[in-house]
Amino acid sequence: MLMPMNADACMVMTTFPDKNTARRITEELLDARLAGCIQTLPISSAYRWQGEVHHDQETLALIKTTTESYPEVESLIRKIHPYECPEIICLPITAGLPDYLAWLQCECRGDMLQTKGA
Repeated sequence: MLMPMNADACMVMTTFPDKNTARRITEELLDARLAGCIQTLPISSAYRWQGEVHHDQETLALIKTTTESYPEVESLIRKIHPYECPEIICLPITAGLPDYLAWLQCECRGDMLQTKGA
């Protein structure tokens, strides 16, 4: 059963030109404790860019994080991403398994902050 929750959790979607770029940025986000889980999938993208239609193979990343961490997630992606204008979309997670959402909150610097205060 899905349980309603507050707006503390979100999912960021972004695409990369290849799986190696996706892996590098994924590792940086996880190492910085800005995400609890990141899934990557190969996709086909069709889009208009600078007046031309493009059809490309890309890697989609689904980044589970917190709304508090979102600004840093966006900043890190923009700093490293090879695209001039990368897709970075933040979607609120409005419901989910309470245990998973608690784990996500903890992984996104939660237990790190508790440890610092101890």
